[in-house]
Amino acid sequence: LLLLVLLALPLSAAAQDDAHPPLISRGTLLIDGRAHASRTTDDLTEHMAVAASPRLGVFVTDALAVGADVRAGYSRQTVETLGQSERTTRLYAAPFVAYYLGAPAWNVRPFASTSVGGEAVRTTREGPTGTPTIRTTRLSGEFSAGALVRLGTNVGLTGEAVYGWSRALDEGATSLRGGVAVFLGR
Repeated sequence: LLLLVLLALPLSAAAQDDAHPPLISRGTLLIDGRAHASRTTDDLTEHMAVAASPRLGVFVTDALAVGADVRAGYSRQTVETLGQSERTTRLYAAPFVAYYLGAPAWNVRPFASTSVGGEAVRTTREGPTGTPTIRTTRLSGEFSAGALVRLGTNVGLTGEAVYGWSRALDEGATSLRGGVAVFLGR
């Protein structure tokens, strides 16, 4: 259903807008990113997380961008009844490729993006048994599909469905995320 919505959106936004030249053209610089903050509590645990994901790329053709994807995050979880807490710091860096569908002047552009790179994770556990620190480096990546909604000449909002994976843990996770994209032309 999400895929059908993403494909149908550009059809409704296909009208030409001569006041806004195409954002997605060869040589255009792409700067986008996302930020996340959350805090959850229940009777036993408290969990807090913050993350930032800047991305910088350049369009090598009129619809294909390549660049660098960086993510940094910190989380803390506390289990009050057991006197335990865990702090985790993550850093991910990878090349990315993104392809935007549709006509250059569309106000809504579906896209697909992928990245594969290295992730460094540092976890410190504190509690009655001591304070062990675990450091891990692993191959991680993601695939996403979404849409860019143009807000003006050089700015748009992004929304996407994401599947991320980590080789060391043999795990995958799905999520939804939104962000802001800025385009700087030649």
